[in-house]
Amino acid sequence: MSKNNLLNDLDECRNVPELHAAIKRYAADLGYEFFIYAVVLASDPIKPLQFVVSGFPRKWRTRYDEMGYINTDPVVRHCMSSLRPVLWATVPRSGPMAQSFFSDASRHGLVDGVTSPIIGKLREIGAFSMATSKSVELDEAEQEALLRESHWAGMLICEAFERIVLVPHGSDADQCLTDRELDVLSLVAGGHHDKSIGGSLGISGNTVRFHIANAGNKLGGIVGRHQIVARALEVGQLRLDERGLSRPWAVPRRDDYQS
Repeated sequence: MSKNNLLNDLDECRNVPELHAAIKRYAADLGYEFFIYAVVLASDPIKPLQFVVSGFPRKWRTRYDEMGYINTDPVVRHCMSSLRPVLWATVPRSGPMAQSFFSDASRHGLVDGVTSPIIGKLREIGAFSMATSKSVELDEAEQEALLRESHWAGMLICEAFERIVLVPHGSDADQCLTDRELDVLSLVAGGHHDKSIGGSLGISGNTVRFHIANAGNKLGGIVGRHQIVARALEVGQLRLDERGLSRPWAVPRRDDYQS
């Protein structure tokens, strides 16, 4: 896929599943079976909003969370200290924790890869990674070209993500959510339970559950409060703008966008 093709592909994306498919096609064209785009929005330092578009193996995602690898992942450490894209083969592996991490990743099919740090204009930070189940041999010129390609792609994907998720224009939902339903979903997204939401809004817990269920019906018969919040964000009824988080305060990670 040429750069122009990726740009056109991303421009045509109107929702997160389409973004997932576009990234998957791009990674596959470069010879990478897996990818992940993960960012944290720092609009609230206490409850930062996390968003993940994942084409990584599900078992590895589960293993990564169970082991708390986010705290020891050498690639993440690189992204926290540098804006430069990095080839996994060049990441320092001295020390038992780094060696154990990469060995575990290899056992789950992630043998080699490239990662580009992400810093978006709406204050999101994170990374875009592509990975493969086999070792990649590249000469110096090919390595430099891949690093530039990854950096460029990461910026385009970041821009598409901002357009689709953070500042969506309009909604493709059949029915608009009411202000009270949006208020309830905003508090759900912030991790509040029914009693707390009811106390904040002056309504009963049963009424809270009614508004959640009603919002789910309007959004296509979705069941599960976190799934309802994520869908409302996806279609633009819960939204962020350049001033930061307007609704919601936090959004659960969308494993629905996992291939």
